[in-house]
Amino acid sequence: MFFDGLQLERRNKFEAYYVRRRHNNVDCFYLAQNYFKLPRQTIRETPTYLFLSSRHANLNHIYNDHVCADMPKEEFRKLC
Repeated sequence: MFFDGLQLERRNKFEAYYVRRRHNNVDCFYLAQNYFKLPRQTIRETPTYLFLSSRHANLNHIYNDHVCADMPKEEFRKLC
């Protein structure tokens, strides 16, 4: 299930569905232009996969949130 353009919308229903996605046997894809405006507890901290655009302004925060335990920062930057 793809969700796009929810940056300015109320996300209560989507967040509830997203949190229970595995229980519902559904894969969710959330498209957003701003990573940092996403709800931290539900969407930012629980993705299975995270795809980033190389235009992203602040990769340091994303590195610290998701990658720092798995690879050196230089290697991460090469991938972005």
